[in-house]
This record gives sequence, structure tokens and C-alpha cells, in this order.
Amino acid sequence: ELKDGRKVECCEDHLWTVAKESHGTTVECTMSTKEMYEKGVIRVKNSVTSGLHHQSKYWLPRVMPMESEEVQQPIDPWLLGYLIGNGSLSMRPRICFCTTDAYVLDRIRHTIPNEIHDSGNNLLYYIHQPAELRYWIEYLKLDVKSHEKHIPQQYKCGSLKQRTEILRGLMDSDGTCAKNGTASYSTVSKQLAEDVQDVARTLGFSVTISLD
Repeated sequence: ELKDGRKVECCEDHLWTVAKESHGTTVECTMSTKEMYEKGVIRVKNSVTSGLHHQSKYWLPRVMPMESEEVQQPIDPWLLGYLIGNGSLSMRPRICFCTTDAYVLDRIRHTIPNEIHDSGNNLLYYIHQPAELRYWIEYLKLDVKSHEKHIPQQYKCGSLKQRTEILRGLMDSDGTCAKNGTASYSTVSKQLAEDVQDVARTLGFSVTISLD
């Protein structure tokens, strides 16, 4: 089992290309499952700041993003990602969203020009005359409450650019990035959390899910 929860079933003769520390540098080598276990997969290190702790001897190199063909998507993937995160999609017939980010507002206005109505509080915005958008929201079964949100299948298996864009939209809504570069996404929907994990992994990221 990998650190991010993924599991691999293999025999002892399966060959792995792994990275490891050697004389202060990181090198790649190919080893069998049996060979790694015989040499041990965990080392104990003693740090001045954290004391004794366990560390993996080997780790898998980061995989390249999965390439695939572009697919037909009725709603711009970035816009859909943002609306899944910060949109109210179950309140018929209106579709509204919240933002205080000028970049987000400008991008939505660029994507669906002349359709954004300011509610007057500089936070809540309505999409004016959303009939076509409402049709596709319902077609994709996204007219649901927060705990039922998800990423439609055709957006999970799009091209590299399409998958990147829907993840960007989601991150622009409910995502954060720490100073060390670690990104996180928050949602009350178990299915959406798993969908974000799936999409991010196809882009080459290592992703775990945790409950607060």
C-alpha cells in the first residue's frame, strides 16, 4: 500500500523503478519486490528537531500526467469546476455564485459575457437568463445539494487540458495552497472529494483524503 492509500497487487518478482537516497543524492534503480523487502523498506532516522522517526527507504518517481483525447463538454470545464465549488446549482431557476476575487469574476464574465448580474452586496452574483446552462447542469445531474456534488464522468476523462481546467476551477473556488506548496481542497461531499482525488492523480499528483 502506498502512502496516499493506493494499493498494488503484485508478485515478489515484480520489478519496480524506485528512487532512493545514496550518499546524499537521489538515484533511481530497478529492484524486485522481494529484494526491497529483504533489504527493508523503512529506515529509522534521528533528527535534532524531531528526534527518532521512520522514513521510507524507497519511493516511486512522480508519474507523468495521463494523456487522452479531448471530449465533448457542454460547459467550459473551468467554469463548471468553479460552479461545483462555489455555485448554488439546486435553486431553480436561478444559478448564483459567491466570490470576492476580481480574477474569478472577470473570467466568468469572459466565459459567459453579458450574463452576470450583481446582487448588490459585492459577494453574490446571479447568472442572468441561465436556461441553457440550467439545462446542462440538470443533464449532468449537478442540480444537487452540497453533500451530493460530484464531477461528471465526461469531465473526469477529458484531455489533459480539460482535466487541468476543471481542477483549476475547483481550486479557485474551495482550494488553498500552503507556503510549502502543498495544495488542499475542502468539500462536504465524499463523492466530490474522491472525484477530485481521481482527477488530480491523472495529472500526476499524489493525493490523500482526510476528514476534519
